[in-house]
Amino acid sequence: MTSSLSELELSELQAEFDSLEADFGEFGFAGVDDEHDTLSELDAELSGTGIGEMSAGGEDFGEMFADEFEQQFIGRLIKNKARKIIAKIVALVRRARGCAHCVPKVVNAVRLFKAKRYAAAIRAAWDAYRCIKKCL
Repeated sequence: MTSSLSELELSELQAEFDSLEADFGEFGFAGVDDEHDTLSELDAELSGTGIGEMSAGGEDFGEMFADEFEQQFIGRLIKNKARKIIAKIVALVRRARGCAHCVPKVVNAVRLFKAKRYAAAIRAAWDAYRCIKKCL
């Protein structure tokens, strides 16, 4: 059973994903799996990502958008959304002791974020969110 704080966090995360789905439905939140299962591994993956620090930055998405400004704007938007969502999921999985089996999904989201694969990181975060929601 979830605490009211966890329920609020889950609702906030669902709202984030709903917003992304409305704006960028082509991403499709398909599940992504991995085989790792410790919080220490999660800590190692978080190192240097800035996820807890909420720093700014952008990513070039090539010819996906009309001009360089659009590329930078959308890249920053997706990166910052991914960082925000993953930070919330990390905080939630750290407190959810019964959800250790969800940690690999969070680790995968962090790895994809570190690799600057922000859309894929969001899809992996969606998978982690569903896992955490199910176990709470």
